Amino acid sequence: MYLYKKNYYGYAESLLDISISENNVEKYINDCFFILSIIQNNQVLILLFKSHFVGKQEKFNIIDKIFSAKIEKILVNFLKVIAKNNLFLHYKQILLKYIKLANSHLSQTWGEIETAFPISSVMTSSFESILSKKLGKKVHLRHKINSKLISGIRIIVDNQIFENSLFSELKLLKQNLKKHLITKNDL
Repeated sequence: MYLYKKNYYGYAESLLDISISENNVEKYINDCFFILSIIQNNQVLILLFKSHFVGKQEKFNIIDKIFSAKIEKILVNFLKVIAKNNLFLHYKQILLKYIKLANSHLSQTWGEIETAFPISSVMTSSFESILSKKLGKKVHLRHKINSKLISGIRIIVDNQIFENSLFSELKLLKQNLKKHLITKNDL
């Protein structure tokens, strides 16, 4: 079954309407991130939910076991609707679209801060404050360890990358050397 973007946008828009009516948009955003991380870290769930050998009630029971005590009941039921309609393969697009719509509704955005080593929540808050002023909207950052950075920091917000790392410097140096070698060899 092919799901058109418009269809999963409808699911995301419906979820936004519910979260707004319950005045619980921020909680739903956090719950969506939680769902995304659980499924991303347990890829077998996708295989299970797309399987025709696993009955709908069994899928509902699995959703209940994993999520009932951890996220809003409406979101648990939302996941069941997606499973019932055989759309669980598109859970990520639906939830990410919801997050995007919800952030727009709240005039905020989410981003990722990558470092080679753990940083304090105070440091993360400091970057959030700086970026909020720069971008003119509230910025929330989720921290991620990226050992490829070696040292430094990379922040990704709204398809913008703010980076100051040894990795990026080495990459730039490599590009410049290649460019220089090509130019020299062309002579």
